Amino acid sequence: MRGQCIPYDTDAINQLLGIPLILEEGQQCEYTSWRGRAIGFDEEAISQLLFFPSCDFVCSMTGKRLRIMHTNMATLTQIWMTFLLSNILPSDHNSDLILPKCQLMYSFMEHISVHVAQLISDALHQFVIIEPPRHPMNPDKSNKALGFLALITCLYQFYGVSVTPAKHI
Repeated sequence: MRGQCIPYDTDAINQLLGIPLILEEGQQCEYTSWRGRAIGFDEEAISQLLFFPSCDFVCSMTGKRLRIMHTNMATLTQIWMTFLLSNILPSDHNSDLILPKCQLMYSFMEHISVHVAQLISDALHQFVIIEPPRHPMNPDKSNKALGFLALITCLYQFYGVSVTPAKHI
């Protein structure tokens, strides 16, 4: 940006956020460890915490749990979903949550350690490297929503790039 390299790796985001989670070399947060295990998360516990009573996941034809619909979420789940999709894993699709995001939300609500800076850094990296889909009506335009605008602006400021936004952030 303006001739200056702005890092967006985990360490840079940790510094910006005030180093919210410190891990030893090679150590993973509980969320990442659970995701990597063969057993993984207890989907019944997720269902009981995130849903209104008698609601359940939307399943595939084979019975695999896929997503949770906004209308089936408990009020606290809806609040966490807004936080998650606005600040940690931005999405322009906010009517449901796929299973991995349900697992993340469950981790937040159950106080399971989550390396938020790593999640944000990984999401930013995916955003940077993946070719955006083209707009169906105008192939010259991207159809991809830009995420992390406030975070990117803060990183610019943190690393000394003068930022004068047209609108106050």
